[in-house]
Amino acid sequence: AATNASTELASWTVSATPSLEISGDDDAGEPRIGIAEGVARLGNGELVIADRGLSSLRFFSNSGELLRTVGREGDGPGEFRYIAGMLPCSDSLFVHDITRGEPYQVFTLDGSLARSLSFESVQGEIAYRTTCNPDGLFLHMGWERLKAMALGRARGTTLYWLAAANGRHHATLGEYPGSERLVIEGGTSPHPLGREPVLAFSRRRAYIGTADSFAVLSFATDGTPTAVLRYLDTDLRTTQDDIERFKFLDTAGQNSAMQKSLVRMWEGVEYPATIPAYDQMIVDARDQLWVRRTPRRIAGDAEWIVFSADGTPLARTTISGELRVHAIGDDYVLGIAVHPTDGTQSVRLHTLRRGS
Repeated sequence: AATNASTELASWTVSATPSLEISGDDDAGEPRIGIAEGVARLGNGELVIADRGLSSLRFFSNSGELLRTVGREGDGPGEFRYIAGMLPCSDSLFVHDITRGEPYQVFTLDGSLARSLSFESVQGEIAYRTTCNPDGLFLHMGWERLKAMALGRARGTTLYWLAAANGRHHATLGEYPGSERLVIEGGTSPHPLGREPVLAFSRRRAYIGTADSFAVLSFATDGTPTAVLRYLDTDLRTTQDDIERFKFLDTAGQNSAMQKSLVRMWEGVEYPATIPAYDQMIVDARDQLWVRRTPRRIAGDAEWIVFSADGTPLARTTISGELRVHAIGDDYVLGIAVHPTDGTQSVRLHTLRRGS
């Protein structure tokens, strides 16, 4: 069944100016933020940042004061070599370090190391992308399956499945399109401006967005397909602004050698004729799904469409396209922003007003 698209949506407001911003250096000249890969707001109002650049979890007060640091660079328990992300799931923080044999270190909400975890493979697939829901279930997308490995742009299908908090298989959702890849000599990488599936997971529904159009697949927690969520599409034809935005984000925060390598790679790329319909999904504190239309410029606002817990289009709002959103509460939006002029990062908390 498909939910009918509608233009009659409530208009919600996210403040343009953050109520809290963590950036730059402290009074002693020490960086407050390095390369943030995840951020969460805890029940007591504290913020925790998973920081790859500083190889640690950093806890800040609700006024932005650094309270404590957990971890350091290394390969031992509670240490980090390359933080790729953080998932706040149920009562734990799952920190993904791609260099470890068991890639997730699980911390309590106060920063104590509880255990390490790896997810079992399913039908030979290992997870390429992962998210979780508040009850501690996980949604995985596997690596792409490309039958023909001709050089250039390619997109295969991959397996999607659910797992329990102990890493064990819970339910299989099926095979759907995977990441659009740039096939080069010796391997593949995400294709510039290619379609990248996005995942979200509420208490009742797992969401898979393939980004071909403004449609999102949904599934019950036992793996049963449910409604397809839809909203109105816009003109997705690729523009020079889209290409410039991709190049900016691709090089932001990279060292000069990596930037030069990326610039060389762009020279041989043929960009897709259309961009992905959306590039982010997140479930808020009310179990509502937020979907962001892909921003079209380096600076400017992006439109978000909010769906109710039953899949009905509910509201729309705009949020700065600089902000990669990581959490949405009853009255706030929290994310990591990349500054459009110099590529520096900041963690920002914005006020959310839900209108009628």
